Amino acid sequence: MIKNIKLRFVTTFIGLPILGLMVWLGGYFFSVTIAIISVWGTIEICLLCSKKGFDIIKSFAVCMAIGIVLITHSIAGLFPDSIVLGQRSLLLTTWHWIFIVIVTCYSVWQTRQIKSAIGWRNSILTLSAGLCPAIFLSFMILIRTMDQGLQFIIFMLTIIWVADTLAYIVGSLWGKHKLMLKIPFTQIMMSPNKTWEGLIAGISSALAVAIVIHFLDLISLKLQDIILLTLILVIFGFIGDLLESSFKRLFGVKDSGTLLPGHGGILDKVDSFVLNAIIMYYYLIWIVL
Repeated sequence: MIKNIKLRFVTTFIGLPILGLMVWLGGYFFSVTIAIISVWGTIEICLLCSKKGFDIIKSFAVCMAIGIVLITHSIAGLFPDSIVLGQRSLLLTTWHWIFIVIVTCYSVWQTRQIKSAIGWRNSILTLSAGLCPAIFLSFMILIRTMDQGLQFIIFMLTIIWVADTLAYIVGSLWGKHKLMLKIPFTQIMMSPNKTWEGLIAGISSALAVAIVIHFLDLISLKLQDIILLTLILVIFGFIGDLLESSFKRLFGVKDSGTLLPGHGGILDKVDSFVLNAIIMYYYLIWIVL
């Protein structure tokens, strides 16, 4: 366990500066980073599905992921008025919906050639693999384009990283009371190693860091917004982790991949961000800005 913790720290301290540089540079650099992460997440989903015998069209799913990020980058770069102060935008832009309708129609057309329930199932899985990681993570591009977008992204990354790290360390070393959560309608445990001690440590440490950030005036948010946003980030990060864990348990694997030593795959690292990216975006434009 100690060895695994050390390996996680080594991977983190190598990858974190690279990610930090891409966040700081923004623009094309950040969008390309999101595209790479989204595509890799899509590939991991496709590989997991393939191991279970599902016939996923990997190339089609990857093209969908790239398309979503390209559309988001175009909107963020060419039409910034659609994502700035106080704009009550739809969940997805018109162009996103057009793209999704096109690929869905194509996928359904392909399914009709197969004419079977298995074909429909594979089509739905292909769409899910291609769209889900990219759609959620693309909201980070929209956040980065806002005024103070850099600070907002760094705040989100910091809070989630602190919560995840402290929860893992405390839960691994001193955790004794398991959460014991099961996937609905099954006897399969979700994240069987998670403990109440780890969860409490994650929430407490994230709140402490958030309060320090406020008093150091590192981000222009009211204290109540920082505290509420921190709780939202930690809780939905935890929910995202549980959902990804459930997905892996259903497919009978411990990690989504082997890309990151000590961490697993890309999905294992971004599970806390997929829900938070969209939630933080709408919290900012509806409540803060």
